[in-house]
Amino acid sequence: MMYEISVSDAALAYIKKFQEDNFPEEEIVILFADSHALGGVVNVELYRRNFMADRFGHFQEMEIRNKEYPFGVFIDRQIIQENMFPERVEIFMRNNLKGTTILDYRNLDFEK
Repeated sequence: MMYEISVSDAALAYIKKFQEDNFPEEEIVILFADSHALGGVVNVELYRRNFMADRFGHFQEMEIRNKEYPFGVFIDRQIIQENMFPERVEIFMRNNLKGTTILDYRNLDFEK
């Protein structure tokens, strides 16, 4: 399946800063990961590409229709099997319940 993913300016700045602060010499990738074994919440996480290379059995690099940013995007294979991920999403920043700023995503087909 082909996906369309956009990244807000604030989220892109966050990702670039994360890379500079943590892994300046390595490529960063975004991972959409299911936090629970069955039907959990899909989290947006950042990893080094080398970390993902050893986990190709569990995660798959997404085919992106509109690649406009300098990092790869991976998805948990369980999410694909359960067909629970929208085709068009935007990655953005928000505060969680603890007030910590995190990356999240929204389904663009529901955001008009």
